Amino acid sequence: MTLHIDRLMSHVFEELCRGLDTPKSLAAWLLYDSGEHAQLVQLCARPSDYLDSDHVRFRDDYLVTEYLSKSKFLATGIDTAAAGSAAFYDAERQCAAANVGLRHLFDSDWKVSNFYRQVILLASEKIERCLGSHVPWTRIIDRFRWGKGATYSLKGEDVRLDTKLCEEQISVTQEALPFLRAAMATDYAWLRARGLDPEGPVSLCDGEFLVVRGSRGLLVPKNAKTERFIAAEPSGNIFLQLGVGAEIRRCLHRMGINLDDQSINQGLAKRALVDGLATVDLRQASDTISRELVWLLLPQRWASFLDALRSPELYFEGKWFSLSKFSSMGNGFTFELETLIFWGLTEALRDCLHVRGRVSVYGDDIICPIELDKFLPVLLDLVGFSVNTKKTHFGGVFRESCGKHFFGGYDVTPIYQKDEPRGQEIHRLVNRLIYHAIDRGCRLGDTLLADRKLRFASRIPGRLHGRREHCRIPIQGEVEARSLDGGFAVSYNREIFRYQDGKFSCRVWVFRPKQYPAFEYAIYAARARKSEERSTVDDSILRAVPHSTVARTNYFLWAVRKLQLRISTELAPFTGTVTQRDEGSWRIGKRLYPEACTLRWV
Repeated sequence: MTLHIDRLMSHVFEELCRGLDTPKSLAAWLLYDSGEHAQLVQLCARPSDYLDSDHVRFRDDYLVTEYLSKSKFLATGIDTAAAGSAAFYDAERQCAAANVGLRHLFDSDWKVSNFYRQVILLASEKIERCLGSHVPWTRIIDRFRWGKGATYSLKGEDVRLDTKLCEEQISVTQEALPFLRAAMATDYAWLRARGLDPEGPVSLCDGEFLVVRGSRGLLVPKNAKTERFIAAEPSGNIFLQLGVGAEIRRCLHRMGINLDDQSINQGLAKRALVDGLATVDLRQASDTISRELVWLLLPQRWASFLDALRSPELYFEGKWFSLSKFSSMGNGFTFELETLIFWGLTEALRDCLHVRGRVSVYGDDIICPIELDKFLPVLLDLVGFSVNTKKTHFGGVFRESCGKHFFGGYDVTPIYQKDEPRGQEIHRLVNRLIYHAIDRGCRLGDTLLADRKLRFASRIPGRLHGRREHCRIPIQGEVEARSLDGGFAVSYNREIFRYQDGKFSCRVWVFRPKQYPAFEYAIYAARARKSEERSTVDDSILRAVPHSTVARTNYFLWAVRKLQLRISTELAPFTGTVTQRDEGSWRIGKRLYPEACTLRWV
């Protein structure tokens, strides 16, 4: 850290600890001030150490111990890259052991309770009812899409939408290549963007593709303790995987699992004590989905389809690995797949135990009846997962799910300072503290009552960073309208904020992304794939076509699509620019805000 950043963060954290004024906050400040940052990130507030009615004291201690726990700038002395690499190897060993155990799960001499065998069989039945026994290729083909991140062949600096569509050679694994060919055969807009002008059935030359062995392993910043392992999938694979993930998401939604809304799990966590529910979290869930588990639980055709789209190998730290896991973070369908697996296993266990209660799953965040406390960890361990005991709560009064934390039904969700306080992050730091203080208080009309324990901590950056203090934004009462960027959030002042067309106008810092000339055909192709006008063909026409025929040859599908889509060969109706993530600069501009509230510290 530079001297300025170190001084700013020290003042803020000191005032935060002083304002909270608890023994835990004193310990946190002494560890920070003495440079014992490794011990600071290990400091925690255990819910079991507090009385059930003492949510205020727990909330204060929880905030001060969590505030810097995910900071990337602390001098912990921990080799975060080594920790991230170790986590990858541990997950691979765990998946390898799970593969061996699951292969022998139904052997008569294998010491596994018949009860858990019954649960797993019921889970596979539930998953088949959710997905169906056949892969709906005619519906999935329109769900394929391009992602935002880097791929095996495109590094971060080259990642733009038009560069992905017009990549000289599209990286793809050998097993996924036939599906990519079939998807591109009817996407005439994409083909024209690549310099082709098709008028009939298309079979792309091998030179259009770069066949690779698998994905590329990366380590990205996570917190002060470790880095996160992710996989950069081949461009063609991730295009296909995201479409499959969208279809699984649609199927789960029919079963009552909405992956587009985290508030469902958050609301259940808040009412968990009343409804008799527990919250369960897993350790490295995305990286411990073993191959054998997918083949065991999913219908055979689905498992075969997903297996063809995954990366069987991974390049990491200078060598190739044959993966024991089925997929990892970075794969386009991992999130939906893990949700599907945990939903099936948890619901099957609940039914086999004849227990009543809600089951809700969002990724690896599981909410289930508390009666499953002795059985669910055993079941998850049997199929290769590890329960995160720190974040799993069957007893007590603490619950957490999808980023929301509750103690006795009271919201005690902390805030985190992850990045160095420089530039716009200084505004975010201040506004984060102010809005958290408001959330700890209440609202009376247009007046917001904020917790005065955070008052002085939120004022420090403005005093030390006065040259940008003239950029102020009005405080918003509604959570959806809040913005951490643009300037320092302050109380309503008629001289600062002008009332204009029912909204409040003020000068703010606005991020202006760097513009790149757009390739018209590529942008049109991307928009055409997203457009509802490129809807799937009539299912009644395609119902008679065998799945294997549609997936491999696609000629009949092409003929029907040509009649229905009628994609024009004229110049794409788009001119303009595209942007690249995180490239640009901050400049003074104007912005309108829906409200401007008065702040009172109490």
